[in-house]
Amino acid sequence: MRAVKRAYGITLIELLIVISIMMTMLSLVGGFTLQTFKKAEAQTELISFYSLIKKAGMLAFTSGGNVVLRLSENQVTVIVRDNVRSEKSYEYLSFESDEIFFNRSGLPHNFDLTLNVNGQKKSINFSTIFNYLVVPSSESGEQGED
Repeated sequence: MRAVKRAYGITLIELLIVISIMMTMLSLVGGFTLQTFKKAEAQTELISFYSLIKKAGMLAFTSGGNVVLRLSENQVTVIVRDNVRSEKSYEYLSFESDEIFFNRSGLPHNFDLTLNVNGQKKSINFSTIFNYLVVPSSESGEQGED
């Protein structure tokens, strides 16, 4: 009698089943990871926009002239003395057409702005950015009386 040799290893069917299970798991986890990555990029762009606002205020203060931030869709243009200084485009931020004027003291004429971050409306207030420049009048009045 002849002994039958047993083949060791995996069959093609077993390999296909394992691959299909792995691809299913990857599709479940991959979608969540991609969403988290987009949120992080949108947050990075928002922080970059805050930095641009601070720089525009400091530029207005140091140059002693007016600075304008022109907002249009997903683009921000910095204008100093009627000359375009720089332009920046954003992928996840979008704005309604607006202009923010910074006086020579470095303060914006309007402290509130509404923008879209990743398709969701967000309202920001610049007073938190410029709090070190603004001195409340009630405190300065109390100090003068003492």
